[in-house]
Amino acid sequence: MQEFLRKLRLITDVSIPLKTDKTQFVQLLQQHVDAGKTDFFSSLFSSAFEVFSSSPNQYVGEIWQDSFKIRRKAHLFEPSLTFARVKGQVASTAEGTLVEAEIDGSSGVLSFVAFLAVFYLIFIVTTLFSGQLPVVALVFFLFHGALMIGIPYLVTRRGVQRMAYNLERDLYFIVKE
Repeated sequence: MQEFLRKLRLITDVSIPLKTDKTQFVQLLQQHVDAGKTDFFSSLFSSAFEVFSSSPNQYVGEIWQDSFKIRRKAHLFEPSLTFARVKGQVASTAEGTLVEAEIDGSSGVLSFVAFLAVFYLIFIVTTLFSGQLPVVALVFFLFHGALMIGIPYLVTRRGVQRMAYNLERDLYFIVKE
């Protein structure tokens, strides 16, 4: 399943080399990340209230000595709200620190898309067997179903790409500070 999601580009890996010590990087990262949960359902309900947060930090998550789990905070009137999560490993190298992260945008979208697909499948099958649906309406429902499944997929894939860009940019900014 993970390989299928990687081919769909809903999960991507990022490797970010940084010119700083590992312990210093972890301390800097802890200063720039608010403590909080990163799983889909707890962040879905807490993100409604974090838009009013007075903290200047852009990320919420958990930081350990060798790894981290973070997500981007929700902002008021942000049109690009995505549920991409980052799980990363921090390792020391000769040049500094290497951050290897996996960005997963499929956490909440898969359940939504699966529900829609099952709904459309049941609807189309029952109307086909009843014989009361014209062919034009069937084509419309297939087109509508493709849009309702395709748009969340495209938004999520773009959110994963944006999270990879923002993560690399923000980690460089944290280290430069």
